[in-house]
Amino acid sequence: MNFLLTARLLGLLTLLLATSMLICLPWAWVDEQPAVLWALGKSILLAAGAGVCLFCLGKGTKEQNIGQREGLLVVSGSWILAGLVGALPFLLSGAIPRPVDALFESISGFTTTGASVLVVMEGVPRAILFWRALIQWLGGMGIVMLFVAVLPSLGIGGRFLYRQEVTGPAKAGLRPHVRDTAMTLWMVYMGLTVAEILALSLAGMDIFDAICHTFATMATGGFSTRTGSMAVFSVPAQAVVILFMLAAGVNFTLYANLWRGGGMWSGRRGVRNFFRDPELRLYLGLLAVATLLLAGSLMGQGRYSPADAFRLASFQAVSMQSTTGFVTADFDTWSSFSRLLLVMLMFVGGCAGSTGGSIKVIRFLIMGKLAVVQVRHFFRPRQVSRVRVGSEVVSADMLGSISGFFVLFLATWAGITLAVAGSGADPVTAASAAIACMGNVGPGLAAVGASQNFSALADSAKLILAAGMIIGRLEVFTVLGLLSRSFWRA
Repeated sequence: MNFLLTARLLGLLTLLLATSMLICLPWAWVDEQPAVLWALGKSILLAAGAGVCLFCLGKGTKEQNIGQREGLLVVSGSWILAGLVGALPFLLSGAIPRPVDALFESISGFTTTGASVLVVMEGVPRAILFWRALIQWLGGMGIVMLFVAVLPSLGIGGRFLYRQEVTGPAKAGLRPHVRDTAMTLWMVYMGLTVAEILALSLAGMDIFDAICHTFATMATGGFSTRTGSMAVFSVPAQAVVILFMLAAGVNFTLYANLWRGGGMWSGRRGVRNFFRDPELRLYLGLLAVATLLLAGSLMGQGRYSPADAFRLASFQAVSMQSTTGFVTADFDTWSSFSRLLLVMLMFVGGCAGSTGGSIKVIRFLIMGKLAVVQVRHFFRPRQVSRVRVGSEVVSADMLGSISGFFVLFLATWAGITLAVAGSGADPVTAASAAIACMGNVGPGLAAVGASQNFSALADSAKLILAAGMIIGRLEVFTVLGLLSRSFWRA
């Protein structure tokens, strides 16, 4: 294990985060808030100083020599370090004066969870709200992915970082060079970001709210600049957010292939191939069914007209399954059927390779096909059947990996639930908070519901849930690898 090389890379990442804080300074300057300017300045100096120290510690090492173990440690360490660095502006500005709360908010932002300890947003300085949105945007595509895209000296070592950062069971790249793949994905991400900012501006949002909500939408994060989240904005603005939440939950590889053009991806054939993707079809199908069921349940309660029921149902279904976490209504007052359905969507999550979290649609698709194959094998033992997704056969290794992921994910969720309940939370709060944080969704039920926040939880619960956010963002295996004795012996 090359710890000096790991320190060098983490130092570079810290310097990247310190540089990103500079973007927040104009908002404090325009609002004439010298105390916030000073807090951001101190945060930048502290982060830059830590980055320089780590970088100098690894002086003489070469980035391209990074291996699989170093890559695992860098990716895991980067999320923890980002949480610590990101907490500085919250803490030093006084917006979140308690260290545990500031760390929770920062990790929630970078992991795009969107669980917050802030009670009222309207009194928070705009520069801090912008930083809160920016860290979500950086975490959406991945701070390590950005690192791979902008640092050509990584060479082949970037492949190990890329493999650990990309979500989902398949880690296939778009091009032979990982840096080109990372750059392409970031270009698509930025293109969609610009498009949503323009769309929200046309829908009536001011530029600050449009930028912050776009950052939160594209990252499927859910941090809002308003206490009432998206409920305080116009119906056209909500429609725009629904569209882009839906888009953010799709595998970005599909966009990148379509955007690159040429060959089989050009013209109408490219669009047809885009919508032929099995995971995308299941993702859209689940959302359509969930929207209809939720709308029917809301109309059955007699509280909403058909138009309002469909609007609220579609927004909340897309928000929960994409793991964005925006709200337009207090769904904790809905029927038990509706609440349970929303929790189920939290477990499903978005597509692999999207900015969405949780288990991912592709894993449910493959496990469903495996279940069908096993039923057929039970009645026809001699028949040889294979699990296929589209035209590709899923290997036995992949099936084993996905099965193991399901077991580990659910076991970790159960463990976090018990730990949070042990801190004093009621069972519904504990269970929903665990999946809301581990699935990187945001709001849960009961004490952490749509109209509530996580501020009332015990500090121990917040730290446990923050750890759950990182475990969920890195999809369990990466974190558990660090706990393996063989990893440190190698």
